[in-house]
Amino acid sequence: MKELSSSIQKGNSSTPFGKRDQMRVYFSRIMILCFICVVSPCIGEESREQIVPDPVILGYVECSDDGAGSWDVSVQGDHAYVVSEMGLSSAMSGGSLEVVDITIPSSPVLVATLHHEDGDAMLNFARSIDIYDNYAFIASNGGMGALEIVDITDPAYPVHAASLQGKVFEPCSVDVEGAYAYLACFMEGLVIVNVQNPLEPECMGSIVPGDHDINSVDASEWFACAVSNFDNTLYMVNVINPDNPELMAQLSDGTGGARLKSPDSVVISDYYAYVIGSDALEIVDISDPGHPFHAGCITNPVGEGGVNDLFVDGSYAYIVGQGGFAVIDVTDPANPKEIRIIRDRDEGEVLSAGSSVFVDGNVAYVTAEYGLTTISL
Repeated sequence: MKELSSSIQKGNSSTPFGKRDQMRVYFSRIMILCFICVVSPCIGEESREQIVPDPVILGYVECSDDGAGSWDVSVQGDHAYVVSEMGLSSAMSGGSLEVVDITIPSSPVLVATLHHEDGDAMLNFARSIDIYDNYAFIASNGGMGALEIVDITDPAYPVHAASLQGKVFEPCSVDVEGAYAYLACFMEGLVIVNVQNPLEPECMGSIVPGDHDINSVDASEWFACAVSNFDNTLYMVNVINPDNPELMAQLSDGTGGARLKSPDSVVISDYYAYVIGSDALEIVDISDPGHPFHAGCITNPVGEGGVNDLFVDGSYAYIVGQGGFAVIDVTDPANPKEIRIIRDRDEGEVLSAGSSVFVDGNVAYVTAEYGLTTISL
């Protein structure tokens, strides 16, 4: 700026035209500098957004010390939280919560385990986990079932905080949104629990939206999406009044081209619900929750063997199943495209029978067989 000022002072100040010409040069240079400062970061952002994930296996850690199958994973900060089912040596019951330090994703380290009945923890057949604040909310499917709440303020020492039994029969999926936990239960359908005080969870309302049980749920502020692999249906439930949830609409397999055969998991992202079933990723437009409709699908996204779970982040859906791990471009929901797939037969046990996936930053965390696999994106 000093150089620009000095050049003007050195110009011909006796000629009016000379002054105007120099001022034009001065302001033109300022405009160029402003353009570079404002536009360049935007160009950089576009470049980052357009980077296509190229998944590569980073590391693996065995989580279960009893041969239990790792079932679900959630990530918060530098730790991944894995829930596992009954161990192979357990006759009738078992399950656990494992805490893994992922500070170095290529070298995950198991740092703590909370077993079923440790400090009254109800982790029998732990199937699903969601993290909210300093608590882990776990759907335990064994026996009569329970919602287990674990204090993870200190990840190295997870502690049983509270549990809710009886009114949540055999839950297999949990999603926490604000003050409420939404559970997909085999017998009770969609059950809503007030967890504003995690130490005193309170059962609110419930609804069985179809003829059979539901097995997965994802909730927004005022509605929830639930799927039933018995009914082959996606249900849209109004949850504005948690004491009295109401069915708004439903979309069944085959309606308008929808591929909803034996749906296992549902995720809400923007104006779409992403549902994985036995042979497809189905994308449903829910911009009007009262009128969901088929937007697009891709069949056999991880090859033969079925799919088990998905995670949607921006323009990509990350899917795991019996066949491995896949990245799907969902920029155009009407035309999802497979970007890359890592097959379990190429990577061995670290991707065998992949059951769940969670993406944090540029790393995917996948539960498979008896441990946790980390994948760079």
